[in-house]
Amino acid sequence: MLEYVLRFNVEKGKQNEFIDWLRANEDDLKTHTRPGWTYIGTLMTVGGFGDYDGESRWALESYASLGEGWGDDVAQRLLGEFFALIETKRDVSLLRNVATVQSAPNL
Repeated sequence: MLEYVLRFNVEKGKQNEFIDWLRANEDDLKTHTRPGWTYIGTLMTVGGFGDYDGESRWALESYASLGEGWGDDVAQRLLGEFFALIETKRDVSLLRNVATVQSAPNL
């Protein structure tokens, strides 16, 4: 299994709007995902710790899930609304459990 991690900052002045939006839509994020993706959840930083305001995580069935499409109309709407509330400065990681890694990555 792979884990896709998106670290992000919320647009200035939209923090409460983002939190309200997430609370209202988190169940739909779990139900309407891209093929091969499972929404794990979104965490927000506390007390100014960290370089980003929050982090969203998805489990991916395989590398092929990265190219399996964007999901149904609801999934596309949710992603559009989500990205409209966060800044363009963001960081993405694709993680894999070290127990399943065959050799060290090319660093």
